[in-house]
Amino acid sequence: MHSSAVNESGHSRAPGNQMALDAEQRLYELSTETVDRLLDIWRAVEEADGNFGEMFYRLLFQSSPQAAGLFPGDMNVQQQRLTETLGEAVRLAGEPRQLILLLRATGVRHLHYQVTQGHFSLMESALIDALREHLGTRFDGADEDLFRAFFNLMAVVMRHVMARAGSA
Repeated sequence: MHSSAVNESGHSRAPGNQMALDAEQRLYELSTETVDRLLDIWRAVEEADGNFGEMFYRLLFQSSPQAAGLFPGDMNVQQQRLTETLGEAVRLAGEPRQLILLLRATGVRHLHYQVTQGHFSLMESALIDALREHLGTRFDGADEDLFRAFFNLMAVVMRHVMARAGSA
């Protein structure tokens, strides 16, 4: 489920109001089984050896070296922040109102960090690749589809807030 529209210049356009409302509604409609599986996957991430945040940023910077310029601070802190925020988002999957509030706040922060709409496809690829690398055979095709769909719903909410905050 890819929710980003790409214009001729290769940059993703911000999702419109209806797309954002649809994404939020789908977050409210996540089944108990989906939430439980997301939680199981994230528990495996937390229990696995290695630094998930380091893997994510290594893969992100390999695919997009210019993205490293968005992170001038301490990367250890950034890696921890990423892992904590993703973990919190997964833990809130069963509490959609709280999850949406987190995503909106995170979207505003990303705008201030100069993240663009187009960066989200890079982040999605790095996230899936990092999950695959970090979890190995414990992360199968169905898990990938589930996490990709969840990320895309979260990204629509964040991208919409970024666009609205950026035009205000």
